[in-house]
Amino acid sequence: RDQISSTVAMSITGSTSPRVGIGTTGPDGLLHIFTADASQAANANSDELTLENSGHCGMSIFSGTTSYGLIRFGDSGGATRGEIGYLHTTDTFNFNTADSTRMVISGSGQVMIGTTSAYDARTKLTVKTDGSNDWGILVTDNSNAPAVGLYVNGSGGGEVQGYKNDNSTIGFRLNAEDNFDNYINNGGNLGIGTTGPDGKLHVHTATAGSV
Repeated sequence: RDQISSTVAMSITGSTSPRVGIGTTGPDGLLHIFTADASQAANANSDELTLENSGHCGMSIFSGTTSYGLIRFGDSGGATRGEIGYLHTTDTFNFNTADSTRMVISGSGQVMIGTTSAYDARTKLTVKTDGSNDWGILVTDNSNAPAVGLYVNGSGGGEVQGYKNDNSTIGFRLNAEDNFDNYINNGGNLGIGTTGPDGKLHVHTATAGSV
C-alpha cells in the first residue's frame, strides 16, 4: 500500500488490481473520493468511481455557455447508446436511449416525449406516438392491466378510454371524430352515437334517429 501524506490525501492499494483512494486508505473501487463515512459500500457492478460523504454529496459538470454537459453510456454497439445531456445554449435537458432522443425538458419547463418540439408555447406536456392505434398515456393497475388512458385510434383521432375492473372491457370511450360512437357504459349508460346504452340518455343519430 502506498500512501501520500500522513493525512491520507491519496492512497494506492493492491499490486495486481490497484485502487486509488482520495481521503481514504480503503477505497471501495478503482477510484474512491471520500469526504466522510456514509456507512455504505459501493455495489460491485458500479464501483469504478465512488463519491462518498456523510452529508450532501455530488459531482459538478461545467461547460461553455453554448456547449453540452454530458453523461454517456456505451457498449460494443456504439459509444452513445444512452445519454443524459444538458445543452446550455437553450437550457434544455435531453435523455437518449438506443442512440436517439426520447425525452426533452426545455428551459421553461416543457416536457416532450417522443419528440424534441412542444406542440406550442403553452403546452407543458407533449407526447408524440409512433402512429395510429397507439397509447399516448396509459395508467395500469398493479397487474399491469389497462385502467385508463389517452389513445390514438386507427383513423388518427384521439380517444379517452377507461376499462372496467376486468381490465379487458372498455367501460367508457370519448372520441372527437365525426360519426364515432361515444359512450359511457357499465350501468351508467349515456350513449351519444352509442355502442348500445339504450337508457339514461342514448342519443343516436342514424336513419331513424333516437333519443
